[in-house]
Amino acid sequence: MAVGLAEKRTGIVCLRLHEAFSGRRRWEERYPEAAEALVALALAHAQQDPTCRTTVSYTRLTANTAIAGLRQKGMEEAILPAPSTRAVLLNRLGFRWRHVVKSKPRKQGPQTDAIFAAVTKKTGKPRQTVR
Repeated sequence: MAVGLAEKRTGIVCLRLHEAFSGRRRWEERYPEAAEALVALALAHAQQDPTCRTTVSYTRLTANTAIAGLRQKGMEEAILPAPSTRAVLLNRLGFRWRHVVKSKPRKQGPQTDAIFAAVTKKTGKPRQTVR
């Protein structure tokens, strides 16, 4: 009861020894310099969402290619994550693998028709539509 009252008074949650020192730390916590290199590599291959809702949404980098890039940078083999955790690691860092998403063109409006009419008037050639 004294621990609970002390937590309420200070606002700091006290952990038991088992909670504080058990469990395996994540790969990015154990090897922060390798995690930073992986994030930099993924950002180099990243693409912004066409709707501009987020800064980075897709990456064209697969998990195996990312690890190969870390090998080229000189990371030790013992530091690199296991094959089963590579994709999970990229997802946890916020990078989702997707094909390149091309933005869709805007629909034509009255301004577009006016522009094509001016081009037709100037060049004398009618507008060619591709269907």
